[in-house]
Amino acid sequence: MQKNLSKEQLFDYFEGKSSTLIKRDVETWLQNPAHTELYYLWLEEYERQHLHWQPNTENEFGRLQARTTKYEETDETPPLYSRPFWQRNWWIAAASVVLLLGVSYLFQDVFLYRTYTTEYGSLKNIQLEDGTLVNLNANSTLHVPRFGFGSDTRQVLLEGEAYFSVKHTATHQKFVVKTNRDFSVEVLGTEFAVRKRARGMQVVLDKGKVKVHYGNAQPPITMKPGDLVTLDQGGNAQIAQTTKPQKYSAWRKRRFVFEQTSLQEVGYLLEENFGLKIKIEAHELAQRSISGEIEANNADELLEALSELFDLQIERNQNEVIFQKQ
Repeated sequence: MQKNLSKEQLFDYFEGKSSTLIKRDVETWLQNPAHTELYYLWLEEYERQHLHWQPNTENEFGRLQARTTKYEETDETPPLYSRPFWQRNWWIAAASVVLLLGVSYLFQDVFLYRTYTTEYGSLKNIQLEDGTLVNLNANSTLHVPRFGFGSDTRQVLLEGEAYFSVKHTATHQKFVVKTNRDFSVEVLGTEFAVRKRARGMQVVLDKGKVKVHYGNAQPPITMKPGDLVTLDQGGNAQIAQTTKPQKYSAWRKRRFVFEQTSLQEVGYLLEENFGLKIKIEAHELAQRSISGEIEANNADELLEALSELFDLQIERNQNEVIFQKQ
């Protein structure tokens, strides 16, 4: 379980005063994307309170007096002109500019986008400024422009899985869901589900019309209601028809719909949505399939139902789960 860190602990961390234990706690805490925005807000506040250079007026006045006395005693004429700091130390100024540009590039997403994140097993409903509704599945992240959409395109970034009910605008402004550089879904007003997980990507269209863009040299795929487009890890796309597109977004109501789904595939679902590590003891057991619908509010309820349907013996130790034959 992650510890909650206070602002004081983060300030000590920024100042280099933290113990090794606290440093580890901070690193673990930062692994949760939900903490990123708070981290940089506190970092900005710390920087404002701790300027990198503050003049020591008392010391500088003493140095000025010493220099004045020196010239008075020797009748030496003090220099009338001294080169500016940036000319005498041009390499420091250049390095500072490069560092500032680098930091701005690395953290630009933090300031340009508002981030919505869900933990394992949790769901979130989001209404965007244009009226579009987004249902965000577990273990997912949605980035939305912090300062509003532009006049040409409404674009959001998705990691994980979400269902979009896109609001059509009077100016026919297109809505784009990007999952990475080579995959995006372009729509005007429609309802569809997008999934971007480690095993590949998937788009299922309920209503309307969308275009799926993938690969730099590939023509886009135009989908109609009931179409299912999948993209594997190798970048290969396939399109198929489904008579029940709603089953791919049944998770919005805490329902899981299976049609000849192998226990291996069910294990992937448990890993992606609940953060469990699934081990199936026998290959034969992993290939057994299930058809039907299960309603479950959490991982324990889903595991209990699977145990009955597959006649399984399930052993769970925190996040590690073993499926065995009875």
